[in-house]
Amino acid sequence: MIDRNPNQDINKKDSGDNTQKRYHYQNAYAALEAARLLDPNSLYSELYCELEEDILLKRKDGKFTGVQVKTKDGPAFTIANKIIQDSLEKFIEHENNYPDKFAEYIIVTNCGVRGKLEDYIKQLVMTSGSNLQTVSQVILKVKLRTWATLRDYEVALID
Repeated sequence: MIDRNPNQDINKKDSGDNTQKRYHYQNAYAALEAARLLDPNSLYSELYCELEEDILLKRKDGKFTGVQVKTKDGPAFTIANKIIQDSLEKFIEHENNYPDKFAEYIIVTNCGVRGKLEDYIKQLVMTSGSNLQTVSQVILKVKLRTWATLRDYEVALID
């Protein structure tokens, strides 16, 4: 018999458990970035949660980094996935609304992202309603980052 504990299981019949775990993941990543602010060599001076982005980092040079945190069960996202496309469109919107204010954009996932951003420039021009130059500028600023899995992010935060 497997030794199980109610504080370690996710109730599959209650979607709130799963949703909360994903919020915890995002909050844990924000806590990691907040701890990095204590490093005197950090590029960043301020951190905001759920202000224009999942995480908005203000750099010491006055520019910003927008961070989208995305999670899913199963294999890696693809660049064509709607969740990733929506994040990219949000970055394009920022580029239009706040010209020259964002130094970079980061999409953090628990499972990785497959595909090349460059392959979706034309599609993003059509779906975002923005021009090719702006979309290309955003793509050059985007970094894809894989952090911890949904299962081990709490351990990764401590490490």
